[in-house]
Amino acid sequence: VSAEMPAEVLELMELYPQGGGRRPSVQYIPVPYRREEQAPTRKQGK
Repeated sequence: VSAEMPAEVLELMELYPQGGGRRPSVQYIPVPYRREEQAPTRKQGK
């Protein structure tokens, strides 16, 4: 098993540079999250 890349592959990779770091997919919220109070729902009567 070899970890070396052929020169042709490295040259192709240089043509398509990838972006730097990635943004995290989840945001961290440092304070407890509180839901807003929901309006009471109406019950349907017969």
